[in-house]
Amino acid sequence: MDTTFERYTAGETAEYGGVLRYPPAAGDDEGDPIPKSDIAKLEVTLTNAADGQIVNGREAQSLLDANDGQVNDTSGGFRWKIQRADTDHVGEGFDFEEHDADFVLETVSGHRLTWRHRMHCSRVAPLCAWTDVLLSKADLDPGERLWVELLIGAATRTAEEIARRSLRGGYTEAHPVTEVHSVRRGQRSIRVRHWPVTKIVSVKDSLTGDFEHAAPLSVTSYAMSTPETLRLRDDVTGFQGGPGTVELKLAGGFARSAGAVPEHIRVATIRQVIHWLDTSGSPAATGRSVGSMSSSYAAPSALLPEVAAAYRTLRSRIPL
Repeated sequence: MDTTFERYTAGETAEYGGVLRYPPAAGDDEGDPIPKSDIAKLEVTLTNAADGQIVNGREAQSLLDANDGQVNDTSGGFRWKIQRADTDHVGEGFDFEEHDADFVLETVSGHRLTWRHRMHCSRVAPLCAWTDVLLSKADLDPGERLWVELLIGAATRTAEEIARRSLRGGYTEAHPVTEVHSVRRGQRSIRVRHWPVTKIVSVKDSLTGDFEHAAPLSVTSYAMSTPETLRLRDDVTGFQGGPGTVELKLAGGFARSAGAVPEHIRVATIRQVIHWLDTSGSPAATGRSVGSMSSSYAAPSALLPEVAAAYRTLRSRIPL
């Protein structure tokens, strides 16, 4: 079974596709396109690679002009519109989750084709893109993409540790991120964990932590006094206090696209990834596999001094 790989942002829509082709004849590099009239079945089963759990109810689901799939009548062109629930995590506690889309195509003329598209669904907004590294390193093999993506993720998580805050991004008013805070009685300010914040969607103060039935505070009772601090207005009573008693829903964070990351942070991340590639080699060069995400390979811990300095500026509230 042939396998392709692509990185997706968890909880976001996307599109996957290509040209459906017959097996190539002897001496040919690729087969002819399969017209829709010769397709008897085109199905996908989407599972969480870690435990085999079905994702978004997609079990042997037809994509023949149904369930977000579309096939061209004559060209063999195939598109599958990936939905939010296809990339959203079904487990908890990890920055990424791999979803396997297993396709089965059967033709009226008797051919049966199977292939897998592995979806690396990440909650981390990367600080640079695979194409940034590819364009910056002339000798990089496109087959190293998975390894490079893992190094970009390692650099991004290191930046979060240095910044002492989450740089996850793309949270909107319709799909905000939720933070729960423990506060002292009468406390009037909270340092948010996600940054930057573009809008406070809601603030709830519940002595019992029952936010489902708690009414949100009036939007006039609080504001962001600094880009990282939420503060109650002077004429508003402080929080009631207690463990897990304040819920914040926030919009903001680094944008989903690496192109929206501050330029010096993006360049620093590219340099760091290339440094790791040059000093530690790659799985392809050593025969190791990282396709299962269980490889013992890990990015070297040492950061270039200039990269560490760039990441420390993230503590200084750089606007997007």
